[in-house]
Amino acid sequence: MEETRLVSLTFPEDKLPLMMDRLQSLLSFHMLSASQYAKKGLSDQQDGRVRELVKRVEALIQALHLTPDPDASVMPLTDLDEIENRIRELEGQYALLEQAQQEVFQVVKENEDALNTLHFVNDADYTFDELKECRYVAVTFGRLPQDSVRKLSLFDHSHFAFLIFSEDRQYAWCCYITTKSNQAQVDNLFSALYFEKIEIPYFVHLSPVKSLEMIEEEQSKDKEHLKHIDRKIIELGLSCQQELLLMANQLEKNLALTKFKKYVADSSTGYQIIGYVTKDHLDEVKQCVKEIEGLRMEDYPSQVSAKRLNDAKLA
Repeated sequence: MEETRLVSLTFPEDKLPLMMDRLQSLLSFHMLSASQYAKKGLSDQQDGRVRELVKRVEALIQALHLTPDPDASVMPLTDLDEIENRIRELEGQYALLEQAQQEVFQVVKENEDALNTLHFVNDADYTFDELKECRYVAVTFGRLPQDSVRKLSLFDHSHFAFLIFSEDRQYAWCCYITTKSNQAQVDNLFSALYFEKIEIPYFVHLSPVKSLEMIEEEQSKDKEHLKHIDRKIIELGLSCQQELLLMANQLEKNLALTKFKKYVADSSTGYQIIGYVTKDHLDEVKQCVKEIEGLRMEDYPSQVSAKRLNDAKLA
């Protein structure tokens, strides 16, 4: 059976990141959790905070359609407050663009629905102002799922008229007409059947043919506005791409460091890591850490108690 040695590594606090880099790749050195020989490992209250910042940076990278680069270096900005402030600033810039994008997209969608409806009734000889001003009759445009169209036969049609303009396998584009006195009741019926109301834009007052022209002109402007917002989002991504990728790598490194701290105890002479290594791999450990300034390495027979060794360091 191979002889095993107990190794103690004591080093200055500022060398902790370097120790992590060196020891994590050293498979022959089996580090002990600091809780096995000390009261606890290094306390790190920032673990949850770092995890949350990692999620927020990853969300920004995804939203801006950036490609993570695990090989990129880390950023010099290591203070978590500074990192969080910068993340919040970028989130705010993106949120404004996203909100504008969603608002314009919704207008485009509503106008698209209105255009579809107007195409079906473009030969009508009334204006939409005339429809809106009807004293006794209410006309509602929209679309109804085909399943609901079939269910309509089960209801009393005496309070409304139902007209289909066009249909496909999924929907029927249609309108229903009822009296103002029955409108609430009929609206509730169609709402229960998943009727999707299509609003005719507020600026439409003319006949369907002329209204089509107005909405198409407005639609063209809105689509150009959408393209403009898309370009702004791309520009934002390009302007902060390198910064975000470096920030992501820095936070991942910070997160790895918080996990590594469970192996680190605080002694009177600095930080301490204790672990086991077989005697034939002892030189491998020495070579791995020999260039770290201020580090002291000691090895003992494996029978020596790690806890007693730590207590001696604290004395």
